[in-house]
Amino acid sequence: MKKFFALLLCALTITASSFAQSKFATGGIIELGGQVAFSSTTNVSNGETADKSSSLFSIGPYFGYFIFSGFELGFMPQVSLYSYGDYSSRIMHLFVAPAFNFSGGSNLFPFIEGLVGYSSSSYDDGITTHDYSGISYGARAGIKYAVGNFLFNAGVKYLLITLNPENADKRNGYNELSIAVGITAHLP
Repeated sequence: MKKFFALLLCALTITASSFAQSKFATGGIIELGGQVAFSSTTNVSNGETADKSSSLFSIGPYFGYFIFSGFELGFMPQVSLYSYGDYSSRIMHLFVAPAFNFSGGSNLFPFIEGLVGYSSSSYDDGITTHDYSGISYGARAGIKYAVGNFLFNAGVKYLLITLNPENADKRNGYNELSIAVGITAHLP
């Protein structure tokens, strides 16, 4: 009986995956979901790269709309919590994310995505509150695996985050390389 249910589940998954393949990445489809990410970061101050790196945990929702087959315009806000020693901050990003999803005739969809947006950070050092902001950009690439109306995705993301104080004459911020996994759903 267990083998029967296992075979039935496999057959349903394959059927649902085939159905998802024919619907996903076509014009008018909406993709909703989110991701979590673990990052390794290297600080940049006045154009100089720091010797030490730290870790960063991020979470963010995702909204995408397929303008035409393969091309998706997305919106990706992200909140990151960062701490290093006594220093802690909250960083918020609002990215526009145009992407192209390739269809290989199966339920696997490789994708490439540009990221352009606004970043802001605020932290309290115990004496005063500091605010930083700037335009940030980068790219993400990976693969989406469709099962029914759900897409499991994994990818690599590289961002150049700018967090300039007032009167900065060179870029301040950090470069972020992250590996992220997420889940989204697509709606007709």
